[in-house]
Amino acid sequence: MCLQSRLKWCKEVVGADELNTCFCSQHKCIGTHHFGQGVSHVQRMTSGEHQDIQYTIVATIAGVTDPNFVCAIHTLIDFIYSLQLSLKH
Repeated sequence: MCLQSRLKWCKEVVGADELNTCFCSQHKCIGTHHFGQGVSHVQRMTSGEHQDIQYTIVATIAGVTDPNFVCAIHTLIDFIYSLQLSLKH
C-alpha cells in the first residue's frame, strides 16, 4: 500500500485545505522536508519526501479529525514499518 492512498484518504477526511495548513504550520527541522505549500499539490515525490510525510502524517492529522481515523492511519503505518523490519531480518 503506497503512501498516496493514505494521503488521499487524509485529504478526503480532513480536507485538502486543512491538511495543507497543518503541513505548512509544522516547524522546519533539519533533515526533513518542509512542505511550505502543503501536500495536496504533490503529484510525484521522492522517497525522502515519502518518508517525511509518513513520519509526520499521524501527528499532523491528530486533533483535526476523528480519533478513530487517526488510529486507523497509525495502525497502517505501524503495520508497514513492521513488514519492512521483518524483510530486513
